[in-house]
Amino acid sequence: MRILFIDPLGDRESTGLNIGIGYCARSVTDKGHVAGVLDLLNIRTPEPLRWIRRAVRSFRPDVVGMSVLNMSFRNTRSYAKDIRNYFGGAIVLGGPEISALGERALGLIPEADYAVIGEGEVTLLELLDAIERAGAQHGVAHRRVTVGCFAMGEIKLDQGFGRGLEARG
Repeated sequence: MRILFIDPLGDRESTGLNIGIGYCARSVTDKGHVAGVLDLLNIRTPEPLRWIRRAVRSFRPDVVGMSVLNMSFRNTRSYAKDIRNYFGGAIVLGGPEISALGERALGLIPEADYAVIGEGEVTLLELLDAIERAGAQHGVAHRRVTVGCFAMGEIKLDQGFGRGLEARG
């Protein structure tokens, strides 16, 4: 699968490399996936939505993942809303703010399909694997992947629904 990681702009001036995205990108590429990173935090463009559209069109991801901090939550919500207008793949949220919000994050950003809680390196791999397995089923069509919120070791494919994932605890 192809996953585009986005590090959103925050409300306050800040720079630096997102180590969480680095760990997740390395984790998915080690398992044969292709990762791209759009580092809006350091690009600091006045037109982030245009940059995101261009990145999605050129990279052609199956999944868009955004790492969310408290200071980037508002922008992330705006990005997800815009992305959903032209992207039919899964939108995955992760990062410290999402871990703090838990399942509430999906209610606050309804365009997102999944929220990864806690360290994402292992959970994201499990999620990508489940999305791939679900997508391989014949006779099932969905505009969006079923919404779910997952922590490490809790992903299970719901065979009865075909493309759904549910949390088990």
